[in-house]
Amino acid sequence: MLLTVDVGNTNTVLGVFRGKELVANWRLTTARDQTIDEYGILTRDLFTLAKLEPQEIGGVIISSVVPPLNSTLAGMAERYFNALEAPRGKHLIWFEYSGHWLQLEEPKKFCATLEEQLSTTRIETAK
Repeated sequence: MLLTVDVGNTNTVLGVFRGKELVANWRLTTARDQTIDEYGILTRDLFTLAKLEPQEIGGVIISSVVPPLNSTLAGMAERYFNALEAPRGKHLIWFEYSGHWLQLEEPKKFCATLEEQLSTTRIETAK
């Protein structure tokens, strides 16, 4: 699965994709003073409520217009998702020139990245 984080001045939107399907999404208040652990715990709690397993996250894409949060969110992704074992490894992807709509502001990079991540994500189906 792929975790996407879109950080705006007012709201932060998280989305989880399984293949091409958006399986969960949340809109949170952008909290500039939250720590790596506060964001990590909140995200893990949201996963629990949605019955998603954090260890299934194979990549994280972060788009941000709030520079003070960039290192916090990168730290959160690394500490709470990269530390988890995944058969294909973990990836942290930055969209440096995007704000609220990375798919519109950097469409080529967004599509190429999403296709690459989704094509390398193997989806296990129940038998």
